[in-house]
Amino acid sequence: MISINHVIISSFSTSIGYIVFRKLNGRILLNKIIPTIIFLNELIFISYLIYTDKFRIQQHLPLEMCYINNILIMISLSKNFFHPYFHFSSIFCGLCGILCHNLVSYDPVIYSHFVVSHVILVLYFVFSYQSYLNLTKKEFKISIYYTTILLLIVFFINKLLGSNYWFMFYKPDGPNLTIIFPEWPFYFIVLLVLGFLTYSTVFIVNKNKSRKIV
Repeated sequence: MISINHVIISSFSTSIGYIVFRKLNGRILLNKIIPTIIFLNELIFISYLIYTDKFRIQQHLPLEMCYINNILIMISLSKNFFHPYFHFSSIFCGLCGILCHNLVSYDPVIYSHFVVSHVILVLYFVFSYQSYLNLTKKEFKISIYYTTILLLIVFFINKLLGSNYWFMFYKPDGPNLTIIFPEWPFYFIVLLVLGFLTYSTVFIVNKNKSRKIV
């Protein structure tokens, strides 16, 4: 159902990242280091796929929710911009990627890209936490709205390319929890509900705390 080895590797990577990052200046970490890691991770991944002739437009565009978030966070941090959508979605995507993966065969570069992409989202959530305290209902609703807009955009791209980004039309491969979910379309509804519950939990935890600008 899930890969214990993957959970151990991802959890260990997250722990090491936390230990290293907490020693760094917060502004430099968020404005320089995290965006640089995201950029290099995506550049190496795409370059490797193209060089080895493994790139497939139906699979490897940065259109999965976690990869969209990586790129948007990279851009926003370089401009010192914090949008509530990033806070809600980063922890949801990050935890999903730490607990499960959708990779059928092991390729060290592809697997490393997957791990880094999801670990960095959890670390972003942790180290930008102070910028998102005391969230309002309006910010919560805006985050749901942006998530919905992205979902619809990816849906139309999927229809155009015949792809399955966001796992809209069939379950992801690899060891993951969707194996216990019902078949399409109900498994996708379960994923949406889990996302909403995660957003709601983050909102409830954060809403009554004072915000600090990083």
